[in-house]
Parts: sequence; C-alpha cells; structure tokens
Amino acid sequence: MGQRLYSDWSWIYCQDVFWDSSNCVHDSASGFGSKFGTIDAMMRDKKTIRRELSDAIAAMDQAVLAEKSRAICQAVAALDEFRDASVVMLYLPIPGEVDTAPLAEIAWQQGKRVCCPKFCGDSRTMWPREILPHHACSFDTTHSLRSPASTIGIPLAEIDLVIVPAIAFDSACNRLGRGGGFYDCFLQQEKLRATTIGVGFSEQMCPKLPIEDHDTPLDAVVSDLAVFRRDQ
Repeated sequence: MGQRLYSDWSWIYCQDVFWDSSNCVHDSASGFGSKFGTIDAMMRDKKTIRRELSDAIAAMDQAVLAEKSRAICQAVAALDEFRDASVVMLYLPIPGEVDTAPLAEIAWQQGKRVCCPKFCGDSRTMWPREILPHHACSFDTTHSLRSPASTIGIPLAEIDLVIVPAIAFDSACNRLGRGGGFYDCFLQQEKLRATTIGVGFSEQMCPKLPIEDHDTPLDAVVSDLAVFRRDQ
C-alpha cells in the first residue's frame, strides 16, 4: 500500500531544469530561503509574489524538493500538535507544494485518521473526506486541484490538525494562497477548532506578506529550516 500511496499521492514534476541557487538567500538562523529574504514583500503585490515564487519553485530540482518535503514532514511529525491529534487533515499536493505523502504514512502508522479536502470549484468550498492508502484521487483541471475520490466525510469538529499549503508564508504565520479563497473560507468556519499548521519550502518564506482582512493566519508554519509560531 505504501508504494501505491506514493505513486497516487505525490506530485509529479514534468521539468528537469535546475534552479539557480544564486537567486536565493539561505539563512538557517532566520529560516528564510526566499529571494524575498532581503526584500520587503509588502512592496510587492500578491500577483507578483505568486508569479515569482512559483517560478522559482518550479525551477528547482525534483530530488531537492523531495528531500525538503521529507524533512518538513518529519518536523511536523515531531510536534506535540501532531502527536496528540487523532484526526489529521492533509492535502493532495500539486507541483510546487510540499509532498505530504510521508506525513500520511506516519499518521496511519500511528493509528490516526487522515482526511483531505474535496474541492467544489463553483462554490469555492471544500469538504474533508477520509482517505486510506489504497484510495484513488481525481484531478480538477478547471482549478488545477486534486481531490480524493473518497466519499467518507469527517465532521469539522472531529479534526484536530489541519496541514495547509500555500505559495508563500511569513514569520507571523500569514499565508499567501493561489487566490481561490478555498482555505480562507474553510479555516474561518465556526465548527472547525483544529490547530492549523502551514508547510512550505524555505524558499517560500517571506519576511512580511501583504495581508487583507479576509486572510486567515495560521497557528504555526514549518519549513525545512525552521518552525514559526504565531504566539511567539
């Protein structure tokens, strides 16, 4: 089942180009690996940040991203919030996002229930659906999103931890998504009381993001270099 999970769950990269690391500032102390590490991202609009960071991640080597993804999953698994959770909501990654397949394996090995969002593009909503190692997934070509084929719903109140993707994060645990508003709407639901943790490559970390009233901050963000918490 594990091998099938990785072939069905993980993203597939179609390019074999290498990212020029000279464009990026790596600072293991701050946890920033983004070329925005020395630039105030507030001076940039969201569209520009999405485009530039997406291009940078897309140009990185697949093996490097896979290694970073494993490191991030291991870091999340070491957190108390993960160890104490009974139901964990992950996501089916698309290219450019942290691969959460290793985290799903750890969760199942520890007896946790795992769910992923099923997207409804027309209403910009998503529903948690329990997923097992042998479950297949579908791909929404309209919104470039992947959803589990599972029809097993999980009530919001039962979810203990939500792992959230994004194109960019900052040290205050704000996130910049793809602009669809799916996660902002989902995380603002009153019945959802789960801890929220963003996962992203260090190259996706910015000092400060442009934030609007409807943007929902997270409780923590984990990159391959550092863990950031909103209350610190």
